[in-house]
Amino acid sequence: MNHPDTSLAGEVVLLGGKLDLAAATDGVTGTRVLLGTVTLAPNSNAQPILSLSLGKPASFANFVATDGTGLDTLPGGLEFGPITVHGKFLQTIAFAPLADRTYGDTDFALSATASSGLPVNYTISDPAVATIVNGTVHILAAGFTDITASQPGDNNYVPAADVTQRLVVNQAPLTIAADNATQAKGEPVPALTAQFAGLRRGDTVESLNLPLQFSTDATPDSPKGDYSITVSGPDQTANYRITYQDGTLRVLGSRILYVRADALGVNNGQTWTDAYRSLQDALAAAEPGQSIWVATGTYLPGDERLDSFHLKTGVPLYGGFAGTETNLTQRDPWTHRTVLSGEIGDPSDRWDNVYHVIVAAPSTRLDGFTVTRACAGEGGQQDEGSPDHRAGGMDARFAEAVVANSRFIDNCAEVGGGLYAGADTVVVNCESIRNKALYNGMGGGAAVDGGTFVNCSFIQNVAGFLGAAWESHGAGLYSADTTTRVINCTFRGNRNPGIIFPLGDPAGDLGWNWEDPDWGLPTIPVPEDEAVWLSCPDADPVDRPMMIVNSILADPLLADLLGTPDMRPQGLVITFSCLQNAFPGEGNIVANPRLGNDLRLAPDSPCLDAGTDEAVPSDVQGDLAGQIRIANDRVDLGAYEYQAALFAAHLMECQYLVNGGFQFTLQGSPRGNYVIQASTNLTTWTPLATNTIPAEGTLRITAPTTANLPRRFYRVVQLPP
Repeated sequence: MNHPDTSLAGEVVLLGGKLDLAAATDGVTGTRVLLGTVTLAPNSNAQPILSLSLGKPASFANFVATDGTGLDTLPGGLEFGPITVHGKFLQTIAFAPLADRTYGDTDFALSATASSGLPVNYTISDPAVATIVNGTVHILAAGFTDITASQPGDNNYVPAADVTQRLVVNQAPLTIAADNATQAKGEPVPALTAQFAGLRRGDTVESLNLPLQFSTDATPDSPKGDYSITVSGPDQTANYRITYQDGTLRVLGSRILYVRADALGVNNGQTWTDAYRSLQDALAAAEPGQSIWVATGTYLPGDERLDSFHLKTGVPLYGGFAGTETNLTQRDPWTHRTVLSGEIGDPSDRWDNVYHVIVAAPSTRLDGFTVTRACAGEGGQQDEGSPDHRAGGMDARFAEAVVANSRFIDNCAEVGGGLYAGADTVVVNCESIRNKALYNGMGGGAAVDGGTFVNCSFIQNVAGFLGAAWESHGAGLYSADTTTRVINCTFRGNRNPGIIFPLGDPAGDLGWNWEDPDWGLPTIPVPEDEAVWLSCPDADPVDRPMMIVNSILADPLLADLLGTPDMRPQGLVITFSCLQNAFPGEGNIVANPRLGNDLRLAPDSPCLDAGTDEAVPSDVQGDLAGQIRIANDRVDLGAYEYQAALFAAHLMECQYLVNGGFQFTLQGSPRGNYVIQASTNLTTWTPLATNTIPAEGTLRITAPTTANLPRRFYRVVQLPP
């Protein structure tokens, strides 16, 4: 740094550097004389002190500075003028030790600083452990590496001395726990697996590729009981410290527990002959990994109002059996009605029935039942604060449940007469018929907190009676959360004496008296063009829409509401659906759906092939009747897919082919269109090809190869002209 000419004093306060000293004249020749250099070193107050180390002449070695007033005199009589100082400031780096880190930790910033205020640079000794970008450390692996902070100086400062700190990255903890498993006595030991807890930085079980070993004392012949599952392997990898946890293999007496009301055996549930006669006994004995099969009949949960069938986690409940089946696909829930009833008292008095017929549990399934006669109410007394006044037929509010192939008939509650579903509940292929929301209640057919309904029908449900009807809403379906999804559903003849949405009263007080003396509702005329009352709260249609798609909603009063922009709930999104009045949404049609009394589409219905296939869940293959869901090029609207009349194909001159397929002759109506369908279980049918019969009325069909496949059955469905 260049300083102005200054007189040499006994102590000069500068920030450091190396200085050149020169005399003005040697007193003889008149030329400037280089006296030597000055080194500035800090004293105890961190203030540099001027010390002289003169190079020549030697006689100057004993030079002592004066007080700086006037010219200084050197031994030998030489005089010189003011001293010119040329030099740079010193600087240092402050870089604190680094705290240990763990593999998978988030990026962190380095904090070294230079006393000069200039930016600090970093280098790392092992870039396989971590990298540094703009002063931020990104950890890559466990291990250690040195990080060096440096500052190269500039025009005003000399380079600072480097400072190095060590970064230690510890291994992350990883827990490998053996999965619990079940095995029925006589079955082979199942494949044993484990869960990994603590994987970081995108690592996967496959990428670690650990050589795990599993062991258990259980064998196929082990008696019923619990057996330990041990998992072992290396205690560490490059980036993890591993802890292992054992699991449990539960050997069950049988995989299926049977229930049949008229069974005459030993009542242990092991066979249809020895079936439990009480469903409650089967539920008490069931363990995760077992399922319960219930034969046709009527089953009561007990004799007290608080009694219910409490489902168990991991124990699916199936109904609809004749009582002889050996395979689940052999049952027919619509023919062999399995009824779970809450009618435990006087049939003419609903107020002595159970509050809830069924209470669901996490990860459970109810499949193939008729649920009826629950009444979550108190004889004309409203009690909205009590949990027993919600969810009549089934309470699935707090369970991740699947409800399938079931009917909810003649149930009542303040909220959710037929069913109250939770956010993770999936209801598929179900009917809700003549259920009621009591008092000023909501959701006669069903209430839901964000669940999903697929292939369901809502028929003649009611919201609100016994007074205060003007506040009730959602006779068919009431959604308390706008994330609800309604897919391929049909609503018809549901009635709400009060409002539909919390936005007004488009229907007014219709003056109906629902205090009927009998349990069932009075007969309600259902004109062909009436369909639905439903309700949902307002919400942001982008962030949390209630989605209705591929469905049929065609009620005149609802049409007035949906046709009035100011009355439309903002949280409701309807697409590819049939309504009686215009509602904004892709694919919506305004038309009479042409429904029969059984809610099936007529051959000339505008709802044929009017839906979007993308909305149909991939695991839903059939419609509400179990027939193929997409029978033509595009899914129909509503719960039922239009099924053309079956035409018996004549398998004439059947010839097996070398590749395992075969040929047969299809005989049908000339120029008629037919879809060939295949099935392995006579329940689920998959379309293979669509063919047009030529004028002569016969067509030679080659079936795809069936080599190495289960036995398949074929049928021909005639398509609409």
